[in-house]
Amino acid sequence: MNIRASLAPLLAGLSLAACSPPDVDDAVARAPPSPADAVTMNEADGKYDAIFVAAESIHFAGAFDSAVVLLEAVRDRARREGDVSVEARALTRLGLAHWRLGNYALARSRGEAALELKERHTLTDQYFESYNALGLQAWNEGRLSDAERWDNQAILIARRTGDRHAEAKARGNLALVQTDLGQFPEARAGFEATRATMATLGDARLEGNALTNLGMLNIRLGDPQAAIAFLQLALARYQPIRYNTGIQSALGQLGTAYTALGDPAQAFTMLDSAFTLASQQGLEQERASIFEAKADLYRVAGDFPRAREMYDSARTLNAELGMELEQGIDLRGEADIQARLGDLVRARSSALKGLQIHRRVGAPTETLADLLILAEIEDRSGADGAGDEMLAAARSLAGELSTSVANVEVGLTEARIADRRRRSPAVLVAIARIRPDLARGGYAAEWEAQLLESRALARLGRSEEAAAAGRRALATVERVRGNFGSGTLRTAFVTDKREVYAHLISVLLRLGQVDEALAVADAARGRVLLERLPTAGLAAETSAQTVTFSEGELLLTEIDRLVESIEELAERPAEHVRELTLLDDRLKRARREYEGLVVQVAEANHDAAAFLGGARLDVRGVQATLAANQRLIEYFVPVDGDVVVFVVSRNDVLALTSPVTPQNLTSRVRLAREIMVRGETAGDRLGHVLDALHEALIGPALQAGLLSEADELIIIPHQALVYLPFAALRDRTTGRYLVEDFTIRVLPSAAALPVLADRGRTAGKDPAAASAFAPFPGELPATPLEVAAVRTEGARVRRYAGSRATERAVRQALGNPGIVHLATHGVLNANNPMFSRLELARRDGGSPADDGRLEVHELLSLSIRARLVFLSGCETGAGAAYSTAFAPGEDYATLAQAFLHAGAGSVIATLWPVEDMGAAAFADQFYRQLQGRTPARALARAQRSMLAGGR
Repeated sequence: MNIRASLAPLLAGLSLAACSPPDVDDAVARAPPSPADAVTMNEADGKYDAIFVAAESIHFAGAFDSAVVLLEAVRDRARREGDVSVEARALTRLGLAHWRLGNYALARSRGEAALELKERHTLTDQYFESYNALGLQAWNEGRLSDAERWDNQAILIARRTGDRHAEAKARGNLALVQTDLGQFPEARAGFEATRATMATLGDARLEGNALTNLGMLNIRLGDPQAAIAFLQLALARYQPIRYNTGIQSALGQLGTAYTALGDPAQAFTMLDSAFTLASQQGLEQERASIFEAKADLYRVAGDFPRAREMYDSARTLNAELGMELEQGIDLRGEADIQARLGDLVRARSSALKGLQIHRRVGAPTETLADLLILAEIEDRSGADGAGDEMLAAARSLAGELSTSVANVEVGLTEARIADRRRRSPAVLVAIARIRPDLARGGYAAEWEAQLLESRALARLGRSEEAAAAGRRALATVERVRGNFGSGTLRTAFVTDKREVYAHLISVLLRLGQVDEALAVADAARGRVLLERLPTAGLAAETSAQTVTFSEGELLLTEIDRLVESIEELAERPAEHVRELTLLDDRLKRARREYEGLVVQVAEANHDAAAFLGGARLDVRGVQATLAANQRLIEYFVPVDGDVVVFVVSRNDVLALTSPVTPQNLTSRVRLAREIMVRGETAGDRLGHVLDALHEALIGPALQAGLLSEADELIIIPHQALVYLPFAALRDRTTGRYLVEDFTIRVLPSAAALPVLADRGRTAGKDPAAASAFAPFPGELPATPLEVAAVRTEGARVRRYAGSRATERAVRQALGNPGIVHLATHGVLNANNPMFSRLELARRDGGSPADDGRLEVHELLSLSIRARLVFLSGCETGAGAAYSTAFAPGEDYATLAQAFLHAGAGSVIATLWPVEDMGAAAFADQFYRQLQGRTPARALARAQRSMLAGGR
């Protein structure tokens, strides 16, 4: 089975699981037998059966070209000898081989010629084979009514002859058609029956196919976790018999399942393995499907250039295969990316080509999606009237389709265009019209509609109503946490949820509700770790809050898949009344369950959620935590507009703005980092950049006199600011660095401050031991000096170097109160932040808990009691976004954050690769200053000392 039916529509993206792909080396290493190896054509008469067995063996090994050569020879010989029966069998099997190779026109002509020959000569014993093959080919080409007819005829023939094997095979093929028709209960019954029969008859190949199809069905119905179990069982059936085609299909479906679970690392691994097998077997349509799947993964990840490459490759293959509908979908995907990147001319061209294809093949749902994206492209281009024409055509087509999904799509596009034109009454009219259908559009459709409504109300001066609508939009975003739905509404979704937060903050500030605006800003912190928890590989030791987060992610996935299933069935509502009712009920239950879980997480697991962006900010609680000499400064960087600076003291919460654009701010942060990392010394370019950043970020609070009584700043950065060393900002009026005037702490969110304060109060006051680790003294020759510099006040220091500095020893040290110093390599995994890690000494045959790789997903399951963790490795405080364009939402996915989440009192980490001897010198200064001081004050004094030294 190819993976087209479930791969393309089910893509969305997040978390990671550490397991290898199934071992398929044995299945692909040996070359399949050639025709000459199997049976030679000059053997005696009566050997046709053996030849067909050989052809089947070659076919199942994936050598479809070789199967075609052999079968053509059989067909030619049978025609010469006048053996109609053998000729008909050969034609039928040639059709299947050409189908696998993607030669669909040839496959159909061979199959139909075979059936015509059988009917002319009344070869009734061969009817089943033809009906079954023609049904498969029709399903693959999307001719579902033809496929249903052929499959039912095949079932009828099999029942008449009492052939259980044939009947089960045909029922499985009919279930594929029923899946595409939205007849899910019938499809499941068909797959289950096929599986049971094939298991009884001992046919591992067809039992594996049924298991693969059950996996596909579970993905379609929103249960990818169950799908994985079925697919692993399928692989267990395929691998012993080396059925490469089945292995490829199961791997492709596993890629889809892991994508649905938000696990891009596993998804890419499975898809890459499936692609290798598909390429080796010449399965061109499968290769096209995998290209499309990867394109969607790259698009979700924000890697638009790679996504475009994948779409282009898929479109080229689909063109060669004559799959017009898929070519149009690929073109629309390219148009969406081009529009996001601002290339509206190319976006229009791509979308128009897709529209022409979908109109020609008669695909109304795809045509509607094409018209809507074109309406937006034309409107953004300022084309006079063209956008309105496209929108009118879409409105007319949606009326013909008469589905809630189509109504929502059109209504959102109308509201979006009216919003862009600042026609607020028109926005409100469009939203009011689709409100009854919004629940079926998924959370993403709801929050966008609520945001558009809030923006319109704000422009009309109805601020209180705008705030209420904005709160509803934010609540909806909080439920979905960036898990946008898939399907035809994808292009309608807002690409960056910061707009929801930014808009509500601006409305609240206009109303003077500064406390609530601060809480909204704090909720906008990056949540990549929270969103990746469910498949982080946590097992029995998983904490209660992680289980709850995992349940929530699975529920979100189910909600997403249910919405997609409803979208598909809603195209023909009269035919699927019962199924739609059942799916609607399931969607409502899943939403209620998830929303209750959100409250449970917030109430029961506040402390852990605070470090992952999942806790609601208690502004008064934060103020009560602050000392008189402390100020909390929280930044919010919008999509566009001025940066907002919140300054919090024990008595006041004030909001200021900095007249720096987000784009300019990001450019300055990147430039400052690049100059620092390069160690550039010529001129004072770095000084000018740091001066400008100080003026933009600290200047507003200084000029307002809000820092005059403070000597300690608690910084809550946002977006690119996470990668900025605030200590190095320089006041151009005094020439002093910020750390020379203030002690600086950095937190992932303001909600984390009371949690850390509680940890400090409950920690013991007795001297605590320290543990210092230097696992690679040969590679990092200064690390033994660094470890030797670790000291505590009146307590023992345990030092581990070389092979003694194992992961197990580090885990034990982290479980005790005190200091843990790690002088080692830090490895930032930009693509898979859950696998960013610290490198430690390896033990041969060690368990995952002692394999020398202490990874983020492992840290999240630990119970850390250490008061201070010093991560003296490269980029231990940097998240995934530094390697990209400071990707939104990825701004605090760091090793440091994982240590805080697991219980550490304080963490010192690095923002870039550190020089070996410099790290040792800094550690020596830090531990000298630590005696009798807090880590934050010791850090500041060490930095000042290094500055004074002039090195």
